[in-house]
Amino acid sequence: AFLDSVPEVPGLLSSPVLEQLRDCHATGWNMGRPVQWSLGWERPGPGNFQSPRTIFHHGASGVVLWADADHGIAVALLTADWWLPYQRYAEVVNSVMGAVRN
Repeated sequence: AFLDSVPEVPGLLSSPVLEQLRDCHATGWNMGRPVQWSLGWERPGPGNFQSPRTIFHHGASGVVLWADADHGIAVALLTADWWLPYQRYAEVVNSVMGAVRN
């Protein structure tokens, strides 16, 4: 739902809604570092290989999601830990993005 739809498969969310979701609406701090916020999502989240319009959300239950529409990739991480160090999230998404993009 967070990636752009293709003509053969209509998306759950319209293009204008997706653009609002990916745009920066606020700046602030999260886990001691400066961040940009979309509509409840951090952008672009941890890592170095995703596009600037990537949206990222981590929940207290250990579920993490990145959606990078520019590369057409979504990454979900399910863990048994309530909170992982932010660097661990970066390592996971960098590994996935590096493997998929090469």
